[in-house]
Amino acid sequence: MYIKRNLGILPVLLGTWKELLFFTFWTTLVFFLYYRQGWTFISLAIEPLSIIGIAVSFYLGFKNSQSYDRFWEARKIWGAIVNYSRTWGTQVLSLVEDAPEDQRILIYRHLAWINALRAQLRETSSFSLAPSESFKRFIERYKAYDSVTEIIRPFVSKEELEALGKRKNIATHLIKNQGLHL
Repeated sequence: MYIKRNLGILPVLLGTWKELLFFTFWTTLVFFLYYRQGWTFISLAIEPLSIIGIAVSFYLGFKNSQSYDRFWEARKIWGAIVNYSRTWGTQVLSLVEDAPEDQRILIYRHLAWINALRAQLRETSSFSLAPSESFKRFIERYKAYDSVTEIIRPFVSKEELEALGKRKNIATHLIKNQGLHL
């Protein structure tokens, strides 16, 4: 996913230089054979190509709309998590007044949940393609290849961390532990 506001020519060229070279060669070859060699039998009627082009444009339009809808849904969910986190922090500080250690545990466990969720969502699944070089650089930059237990280590106790290390879905078990603590 490209997250910058502007797309310059250099990233486009870096991502498509092989295809550009191939199609430049191909169109030059077809042009040479048609006009210089007189191979007029390689010409195509325009109607089938326009029908295919229309079908492809509909397909791309629907795919673009679908991807934007997925992006917007994720943005709404993340906004809800942010709002819930603010409310959670305020409620813990307001309602759990006489136990500062419990306040710290509840808020830190919530921070652990957010970070565990972030790390789990960035993990590649068996359904995804092999990560590209740019994706690998992104992962290295944001240290998402660290295990989830390493990411949440500053936020939970050693005992809880050991218990969570045996779990597959750590974020879910953090929320369960939050409920049990309450």
